[in-house]
Amino acid sequence: MDNVKKKLKKMLSSQTYAHSLSTCETVLDLAGRFGVSEKKVELAALLHDCAKSMSYDELVYNIEKYKIPVDKLELRTVSLLHAPVGSKLASVLFGIADHQILSAIRYHTTAVPAMSAIAKIVYVADFIELARGHKGVVDARKAAEKNIDKAMLFILKRKIPYLVKKEVLIHPRSVKALNWFLKKEKRND
Repeated sequence: MDNVKKKLKKMLSSQTYAHSLSTCETVLDLAGRFGVSEKKVELAALLHDCAKSMSYDELVYNIEKYKIPVDKLELRTVSLLHAPVGSKLASVLFGIADHQILSAIRYHTTAVPAMSAIAKIVYVADFIELARGHKGVVDARKAAEKNIDKAMLFILKRKIPYLVKKEVLIHPRSVKALNWFLKKEKRND
């Protein structure tokens, strides 16, 4: 893990590196709470933003170099591009082959229906890590103490209206994920 951290520290801005470490601490807490592999969530959390400090041109270069499948919306939205590129770089630069880890990195920005427990934990931890102070984070942390699916739903229900208010494009995967978690909650009631 130390080698991963050393390499990441060189790749990321100091702020993004600190966020990755804080997210890592949060996923370890959640992994213990929900009985998920600590090693897998730790790697996914450390690497989730490994492409975050890249410029748009660097991200596009990597998409072309590695033939990373992205859709038109991702290609037009720089804040979404670091996730698919990061997933590929986790594989190429860090030797990660585990599909659950790579998927957690790939979907940590948009979410997706039927996420693995590892992916849900990384998504939630990215939102609630201790350095975060945005609106709703305290309630999201409380939701995450009890049920990871409820935390996912809570976060998606806040993120989507926030994006609407900012007048930015919303990836359809996020809406599909919201609908998936809403249906799951209704089935469990």
